[in-house]
Amino acid sequence: MRVVDLRWNIDSDTKDICLNCTNKQISDLNKTPIKMQLKKIKCFIPNWFIVFIIIYGANQFFMKPADNSFLNFYLNDMLAVPIVLNLVLISFKMLYSSTNIYLGIDKIIFTVIYISILFEITLPYFFKRFVGDWLDVLMYIIGGFIYFIFQKIELKQSISVFKDSLKECKK
Repeated sequence: MRVVDLRWNIDSDTKDICLNCTNKQISDLNKTPIKMQLKKIKCFIPNWFIVFIIIYGANQFFMKPADNSFLNFYLNDMLAVPIVLNLVLISFKMLYSSTNIYLGIDKIIFTVIYISILFEITLPYFFKRFVGDWLDVLMYIIGGFIYFIFQKIELKQSISVFKDSLKECKK
């Protein structure tokens, strides 16, 4: 019989759901209620990501056409990079069942360059519907910087929580 160490980080006040689970217990966990699964997903999603999604959706569906050209043409481009990077990060956190995964600056820069080349050079070359705009590239760069700052803040918070828990363990 194979033994697997499986832990879910649901919230700070709940215990691990299953420690040293057998295969049957693991398959039973896959049949857990949706509420438990949503709690598991919720621990991987930062609050600022939800705010960015709401702003993006509101700008996309409710604020257009606005008199402000920034809202019309550049706000969603600026929010696109943090949203895409956060979706990637959430996927990795769920895949590895760990909240201690962060994207390095090299991956953020790669994503900004990739999105810039794709949406501002490649797609306008092949499709008339797309227009290359270098201000969009600037918005992607600003979005990458915003993501980097928010990730740093989140990392500092998790480090301070870790240090506090270490102090409690020493007592």
